[in-house]
Amino acid sequence: MTTNIHRVGGDLGVVGAVTYNDLLKTYGNRVDLSRIEQSRTLVRTASKSVQVAPRESDFLYIRDRAVSAGNVIVHKDGCEVVPMDTLYADFAHYGPIVRGANKNGDFWSVDELMRNGKTFIGKSVFVDHQNENVENARGIILDAIYNEKWHYVEVLEAIDKVAYPQLATAIQKRYVTGTSMGCLVEKARCSICGNVVDAVHDQLCEHVANHKGMTLNGLPVWEDNENCEFFENSVVVTPADSDARIMQIVASKGSSKIVHSVNSLTVDQRKACVHEINQRTAAGRKQTIADQLASLPWS
Repeated sequence: MTTNIHRVGGDLGVVGAVTYNDLLKTYGNRVDLSRIEQSRTLVRTASKSVQVAPRESDFLYIRDRAVSAGNVIVHKDGCEVVPMDTLYADFAHYGPIVRGANKNGDFWSVDELMRNGKTFIGKSVFVDHQNENVENARGIILDAIYNEKWHYVEVLEAIDKVAYPQLATAIQKRYVTGTSMGCLVEKARCSICGNVVDAVHDQLCEHVANHKGMTLNGLPVWEDNENCEFFENSVVVTPADSDARIMQIVASKGSSKIVHSVNSLTVDQRKACVHEINQRTAAGRKQTIADQLASLPWS
């Protein structure tokens, strides 16, 4: 059991339709749809848990690029991996040219993501990191694989479109495409001075405290996260990792109609997705109707 000291992730403010069989070709026999039954968006009662038998058509399946490795140099036909020892031994040279950290100044190495990327599996999907209450989950992460050509973790998610139709519509119409992960890490190392923050040493260095996510004397300041556990992935408008996005929508059986236009959510639409009430429950549907009635422009 590791001691988690950091909670990483936050919103900084390949479109296509494939068939269900294509999903299985991509992920092989590791896709376990029974995980959907673990989704906290399904109906529950006070006396006992009553899980609705999930149907494939009740869920929107999406492939996300969730988190990218930083110690790589990106070329047009793939990535060149820079060993971590080499990166820090000649940081003045490699620091500015590797992919590096996200906009929050959080960095993950190739080895770290290959080792712990699968901790995404079985975790929940949220909107805008509203993850304090698990009942706010919009779906579940079914699988996670590491892309060894472009060096990022890709996740397969099932979004409950019966419970949260507004979110599902926003994704299908490409009103929202960004994603952002949440992560717990055991220790984090400063890219400039190598100071380590962990369960024993919790003192931030001057570089991380004042310059994280920026550059100092031309060098990027980041925290190199080690021994991580990913605990959620969120649909967001502007992700910290500019490459983190919904790459593909997996069409339901018998349907491949996907709207490809990319628009933007209005403030009201974004609020509606964040605060959408579970439509699988009678109480949720009643509350939604009541809210809609209250918003009508009565004369």
